[in-house]
Amino acid sequence: MQEIAAESIHDGTVDEKLNVPGEALNYDGSYRLFLEKVTAGKDGTVESVEQLTSKDLQLQFTKNKEVNAAWAWFKHRQVLPEFSSLSEGRDMTRRDVTVALYRLAGSPKVELPATSPYGDIAPDDPDYAAYIWARQKGITFGWADGNFHPEMNMHNYSTAAFLYRYQRSRGMVSPGLPTAAPQSRNGSLPGSDESEVSANPWVLDLEEGSAFWRESRWAVQQRIWGYTRDWEHERFFMETTSVYDLALMLYRMEHGGSHLR
Repeated sequence: MQEIAAESIHDGTVDEKLNVPGEALNYDGSYRLFLEKVTAGKDGTVESVEQLTSKDLQLQFTKNKEVNAAWAWFKHRQVLPEFSSLSEGRDMTRRDVTVALYRLAGSPKVELPATSPYGDIAPDDPDYAAYIWARQKGITFGWADGNFHPEMNMHNYSTAAFLYRYQRSRGMVSPGLPTAAPQSRNGSLPGSDESEVSANPWVLDLEEGSAFWRESRWAVQQRIWGYTRDWEHERFFMETTSVYDLALMLYRMEHGGSHLR
């Protein structure tokens, strides 16, 4: 709430700078401004409040602002506290993404088996609970060789698969995967006209039938990844997922998808 003193109003008008804290915005994309007239009583208490007008204030979102908001949220939530700045662009591993989702879920208590289901993970591993939790939730079961391979880098499409399974375990998505054909690189859907092609910046750059293209299609539909506008290209086929890419994906997932259009 910001007060405007009565003596500042001349001929029914006033010039006042409003300080709008963007960090308080719950990623809704807009504020509503209310102008109220407050009448004070004789003893200084409020005698009456009259709403004079209200107006919606739309905020301009940019990719840079979204990335900064995502990183601030990522650090505040202590998802991966070992990464303290965006300059630490280390590629995310299977361990990193698994632990990030486990912490995002609140680090729930897990009944830990005495014998590890993975040949390369010991029960005394500091992240053992996260690996077992991810297995119990159907997020990942390791590789076909019986190992977890925590040090292996994640691709953007495999990260999308982890996020899809995480949301599915929480009952946030339908059991099935998207079945529609993926978007082409120009952003069109089958049957789209030219205006739809030019207006849609969310694209899937994977061939149908390739690894995790259905989960990646879901990520595009949910506006978690795949934004392409001018020089911005969020690609799925990249060989690695950076820490700031992961922060942005998780931020969008937790806030109902990106508001970039």
